[in-house]
Amino acid sequence: MSDDDAEAFLREVRAALATARPEEPSLDSLQRLMTWLQTTEMEEAPPEAGRDGTEDGEGAAPEVSEP
Repeated sequence: MSDDDAEAFLREVRAALATARPEEPSLDSLQRLMTWLQTTEMEEAPPEAGRDGTEDGEGAAPEVSEP
């Protein structure tokens, strides 16, 4: 990409950003995003992690051994 091409591209990007009107997200969309993030985090927790998703299990319920 030549310098002229890069400058033209940057001008186009700046013009697009100047005309963009960001929208405030709705409460519903924020809640859906939060739910998705929590679900994704739980799915990615390693199986040996504690119930709360931490590596050391701190905060997890203690295991009860049968006598």
